[in-house]
Formats: sequence, C-alpha cells, structure tokens
Amino acid sequence: MLFADVILPLPLAESFTYVVPAEMQEKIGTGFRVVVPFGKRKYYTAVVLRLHHTPPKGVEIKEIHSLTDSHPVVNEHQIRLWEWISFYYLSPLGDVYKAALPSMMKPQDLEERYRSRTETYIRLNTGIHDIDRLTGRSKKQAELYQALRQLFLEEGRESIPKKEITAKTGYSNTVLKGLTEKNIVIQYPEEVSRIDTHFVSSRKAFNLNDHQQKALEEINRSFEEKNVCLLHGVTSSGKTEIYIHLIEEQLNQGKQTLYLVPEIALTTQLT
Repeated sequence: MLFADVILPLPLAESFTYVVPAEMQEKIGTGFRVVVPFGKRKYYTAVVLRLHHTPPKGVEIKEIHSLTDSHPVVNEHQIRLWEWISFYYLSPLGDVYKAALPSMMKPQDLEERYRSRTETYIRLNTGIHDIDRLTGRSKKQAELYQALRQLFLEEGRESIPKKEITAKTGYSNTVLKGLTEKNIVIQYPEEVSRIDTHFVSSRKAFNLNDHQQKALEEINRSFEEKNVCLLHGVTSSGKTEIYIHLIEEQLNQGKQTLYLVPEIALTTQLT
C-alpha cells in the first residue's frame, strides 16, 4: 500500500499521512497538489511531501480525495527549502506553505463548496467465473455482462457510478439488478463530493495598446544589444501588462523569470 505525507495550509508543524488510492499511484509524486479530508467534513488543498510504504501506527488513515495536477507545482529542492525555513525560523511547515504559494494554488474554502452525497457504484465480482450458468436464459443479462467487461476494460477503472453505466450501456436497472442478485456485479454506496478540483485563473486575456506595444518592441530590440532595460512610467500607466507580456515570451521559450513585485496589490494580477 502506498502512503503520502502531505503539507496542509494550516499552522501545523507536522505533515499528515494519507492512503494513495490505487488508481492514483502511477500519477502522483512529490510536489503534487491533492485534495484531502481533514477534521470533520473539511477538505483542503495539500502538497505531497513524500511517498512511502510505511503506515503510521495507532491512527486511522484517511484516503486522498483527488489529485488536482498532472505535474508537480513545486520540486523537491523547493520543498527542502520549505523544511529548512520551518526549522530555522521555528515556523510551522503549513505556514511556510501558505506563504510560498499564491492563494489560488491552495484554496482553503473547499469545505464551502463541498456537499456530501451518496452515489451507487458498480464493480465486477472477480471471484465469479461460471457466468454462462449464472445468466442462464437471460440474454440481456449476458449481453450486459459483456458490455460491462468491455466498459471497465476501456475505462481502466475498478468501479463506475451506476448512472454512468446505465447511460453508456443502454440497459435498464432491472437487468443490472438481476446481475446484482446473482452476485455477478456488486453494487455499493459511496460518499462522493461536488468539489470542483479544477481551478481556472481569474486573469482575463488582454491586448496592449499602441503605447504599450511600442514600448514592448523597443525593449525587445534593446535586448539584442544589452541585458538590462529600464522601463519608466507613472503609476497605472500600464507597465505591469508589459512585464507580463515579457514574462510570457520567456516562458514560451522554455526559460524562467524572476519578477520582484514592489507593491503587494500587484500580486493579484500575476496569480
């Protein structure tokens, strides 16, 4: 069994251990964000600190709810830095995490969007082998069983919601109930959530005006001869938009940028 120690965005010094679901084990890694239950019916966006196979003793281990990313948001060097900051400045690791990542990357209001409900799931009983005898004369049950085998194979999942199965196979609940009564398939309730774990940036796309575009072109030309450029302008003259365009150009080339923000109010334009 695979376990993950995660950092929660809370003023807590220690990490917490969760079970990694089987379907998530090939996708998860250090630095990934995950949604985990913590406390009574609360969910938080945590960062994976490490993976291991050693279960903690004497405690009930909960399961990771969902994986929010296809790639890590921080690397191992950054996490080691977080741990050093926590140790050196005697600051809870959760507080370091909160300070290190933009607020949109660690939403803490998941519990407000969470409404628990129970949904019926279906899985095949892998211990049953004499399917032809069990389905007997019921042609529809035999056809549904074959359709289910194909569906589970294509989906690569161990269980599928009942309503999804009826929608994709076209068979009625009566036929499915027949397979359940013969123990060919197993129906069981599972608490699911309405958490939307995919978050979209609130920053809208923008176009530069003529003055900004001219400044951007002049900056790019100056970079052909020197590495430093001073962009001068009064407050609210549109400098930040030019900076963002320059940053996007570098990122599109596979490079990195370091942007030092002089005013805290500007951070919302960049996260």
